Amino acid sequence: MYGRSNTVGMGYAVDGVFTNGSQVELSQSYSYIIGYQHYWNQQWRTAVLGGQSIMTYGSTAQSMLCGTAPGSSPALYGSIVGGINNCNPNFSQSALSTRTAWNPHPFLEIGLDLIWFQLQTANAGSTVRLLANGARPAGFYRVENQDGYLMALRFQKAILP
Repeated sequence: MYGRSNTVGMGYAVDGVFTNGSQVELSQSYSYIIGYQHYWNQQWRTAVLGGQSIMTYGSTAQSMLCGTAPGSSPALYGSIVGGINNCNPNFSQSALSTRTAWNPHPFLEIGLDLIWFQLQTANAGSTVRLLANGARPAGFYRVENQDGYLMALRFQKAILP
């Protein structure tokens, strides 16, 4: 995920990591989401949602991904050239959102969604050199946590009851 200036957030999820002649080191992932919806009356309602996904690797898997375990080499993260100077593949994603919807007619809903999301990046603090990929030019990028915001105004018409 690209951020402002020359920053990038990264993380990847795999079931397990291994090198030639080693056991598969399984990763661990956790996620949760919680939500609540309040009906103000028959036409108005508001919902609030929040959640997080966490991806972790054990110390052996981390050393395999970072290239410090015997027989391993640093993992290539997509179009990254060179090694990671602050290697830690653990990462998480969080989100918080709210939606207010108005039904002026039984077949029409007008809604406003507000969403904040954050990537607690893997390898924070590293500087990487990325190849050009169409979204951003090639060059050096600093790996940092990334925040994003979204606002959406929706008009939804139902054609069936």
